[in-house]
Amino acid sequence: MTMKKTVILLLLVSRALQAQVPNYNVPKSIVNQKVLPQKDQKKSSQALAEALLIVNDRIILVRGVSELQTYSGPATQLSTIDGRFWTYEASSNTPPNNGTVILASGKGKGRWVYKPKDTISVTDFGASPNDGTDDHVAIQQAINYASKNNFTLTIPDGLYKISSPLIKTESFLGINIRSAGNNTIFDYSSIKGSQACIKIIGGSGKICQASISGITFRGNRNTTGIEIAGQCGQTITHCNFETNFTGILFHNEATNTFSEWNTGSFCSFASSCRYAISYKRTKGNNSFHGSGLVGVNYINASGEAAVLIGEDCFPYNAPLNAQVWFKQNSAFIENNSKSAAVPYFNGNITFEHFGGNLTLATKNKVFFTGGIQALGDFVTSGLLYQCDALVINQNNSTTPYGLRWNGQIDIKSSSTVLSDLNGAIYQVALTIIGDNYDYRYILIIDSSGGNNGKGSVTILATTKEFNSIGYGKPTFNIDSFGRLTVTNPNYASSSKNLKAYITLRQIADYYYGNYPAKSF
Repeated sequence: MTMKKTVILLLLVSRALQAQVPNYNVPKSIVNQKVLPQKDQKKSSQALAEALLIVNDRIILVRGVSELQTYSGPATQLSTIDGRFWTYEASSNTPPNNGTVILASGKGKGRWVYKPKDTISVTDFGASPNDGTDDHVAIQQAINYASKNNFTLTIPDGLYKISSPLIKTESFLGINIRSAGNNTIFDYSSIKGSQACIKIIGGSGKICQASISGITFRGNRNTTGIEIAGQCGQTITHCNFETNFTGILFHNEATNTFSEWNTGSFCSFASSCRYAISYKRTKGNNSFHGSGLVGVNYINASGEAAVLIGEDCFPYNAPLNAQVWFKQNSAFIENNSKSAAVPYFNGNITFEHFGGNLTLATKNKVFFTGGIQALGDFVTSGLLYQCDALVINQNNSTTPYGLRWNGQIDIKSSSTVLSDLNGAIYQVALTIIGDNYDYRYILIIDSSGGNNGKGSVTILATTKEFNSIGYGKPTFNIDSFGRLTVTNPNYASSSKNLKAYITLRQIADYYYGNYPAKSF
């Protein structure tokens, strides 16, 4: 072999090693001068490669498992000639198997453990848990490398201090991060303002199929655990969210972006986490298609709400599955969106009562298909409407099918809206009750509204009339918006704690302004 061929071979092997073994800090590579004497240039290229030793601050290439076992130098990461990457674990007592775990006899203790080429650890970049130092820079470097190369980033057990948000920059790739144990904690309680521990920026429009799993997120009352901004298909699984403003934030932040099919599953949200999940729109569009909670999730109600929907946000076909414990007055969903596009969720929710009252939805209407069960009482619908199926119309309005709703309404004026649903026929059981006053009815309402006219109310039965206070009977009508209203001039001056209890069930379906229905 000529000197020219030897040089070319060294360059090729060096480049191959750079492709196989990540040079994290981009140090200068040094070729050990003891590789081969220049006079011995007749060895085959295979023999030369097998004998080659390359050192680069952190990574050393060794001939094979036998040399790996006897290596006694200071390096804690080695690569064998077959391209496998090994990490030295000094405290490991795992029985060696000569396949993925090798006895580190050259170091006197510990094991060499095989690490797949597409997996890296935050410790490879200098992160050090449990020592009180700031790990932000090291973990950010690890995220940069992992997201660029679509690697999985592992986090060994321990507590990591994080002083600034960790950012996965914009791309169609998500980020794969997983705990390597059962007690991995990110402590970012020192972060100022409403920033997130991890912010994942998309890449809207492509399902990334990436996941973050097994991490406990510990912030402060203003922080967010994980913010997904315009990414699609990112999953958060088996994570715990302690003190935060919100655990998982779905955020349509940049112009024309959307965050769809992002989910949390098998996650736990402490009562110190003000909102388990939130939806926020800044400059992006309103779509949060399929983003929510799947599987089983555990929520300890904070006293505010578990789910926060921001202005002009439209989560739809969105999964919502959780076991919820509440011991003070709380809401399950707080919907601040007044858009005609009514959010709707599907799933199974179970509640357990330890005190206080829980309202399923507040501020604005929400549709839900699925099961709701409660252990104990004190759960009211509020503005959550259960139904069997839903259709989104071309104008973004929502048509429910098989809708049912229970409501409780204070009556403080001569005319009060009891239901703002329109576009269908409903059977209604209604009680209006107060001090020395009790009227009960079974009604059929055709709450058309709009282009179909006002609609009508038919009293099927009057089941009770008690009127010792002298207010007289109520009357019912459908207003121009298709809403059921109750009217009585004596109600305006009432101080007798009048309330209406209404149970409403849809018995016939048709589109708002388009009869008959054409769906299902």
